[in-house]
Amino acid sequence: SSGREGPTVQVASILLVTTLRVGYRLLPWVRQTLDLQIGEGLGTYRSLYMREAAVVGSAAGISGAFNTPLGGIIFAIEEMGNRYTHTLGHVMIIAVAVAGAVSIAVEGYHIIFDGFNQDRDDLNEYEILWVVPLVAIPSGLLGGLWAVGLLLGVHVKRLLLAYGCFAPYAISLACGL
Repeated sequence: SSGREGPTVQVASILLVTTLRVGYRLLPWVRQTLDLQIGEGLGTYRSLYMREAAVVGSAAGISGAFNTPLGGIIFAIEEMGNRYTHTLGHVMIIAVAVAGAVSIAVEGYHIIFDGFNQDRDDLNEYEILWVVPLVAIPSGLLGGLWAVGLLLGVHVKRLLLAYGCFAPYAISLACGL
């Protein structure tokens, strides 16, 4: 992808995978740990951690590039899908926090919204409080409608599969029409 995020994600991912590979080659205790079998027929920890290191590195890259630790975590969870584990979550949070700290140390703190001025004396928080329900209520209703729509889509897919229809093509056709 173009822009700032593409190369940052790729370079951070490569750096973490390379660090893991160098540790595997140079440090005997890392090699012993990664060569352990996960389970019968599941392979070694090395193959598992290499895949996860790429995702954690990309999360650290997003965090460092945009100074958004939460954005890096959400990006990694999206990319991992069903492979998210408790241990990986801890590793990811540490990597994202370190990337954010290094980013601030190297670049300095950069403000995303330059037009916002916190020192305004004429801004009264209570005068604009009416905006909260104006935005929150429609957003909540739209979120609920979206959830119902997703559940309806799952139900339609199950019905199509039950009647022998090849669901991906039927759903694509319905969306296209």
